[in-house]
Amino acid sequence: MKKFLAVVVLFALLTLLLPYAGLLLPGAAEPLDPPSPTAPISEGTDVYQILDLSTGEVTAVPVRDFLIGAVSSEMPITYPEEALKAQIIAAHSYADARRENEAASPTASLKGADLSADPQNRQG
Repeated sequence: MKKFLAVVVLFALLTLLLPYAGLLLPGAAEPLDPPSPTAPISEGTDVYQILDLSTGEVTAVPVRDFLIGAVSSEMPITYPEEALKAQIIAAHSYADARRENEAASPTASLKGADLSADPQNRQG
């Protein structure tokens, strides 16, 4: 289990560092655009259901994308690697706990979503 978690954290960190590869490697290709939020999610992909409080819309966000967004909004990539790993684990643990709590006793305010966000008020 520890090895699996280490591999997941390593891949997440590499994903966070990928946009900076062009700065480190002269002549490297331009970074790719992020996937479209309307792109279909592959079957079998683990997702979090997130309620946008400003629109009332529930959106499925792949766990990987959620973790990348959560960690990058909490701390810059220049923080020590161990701090980034800890933040990934904290974000994942929090989101999983919220999902389990919502599944055990659903609330009408979340409309079946695992988490909520209000982008208009900068609440992620």
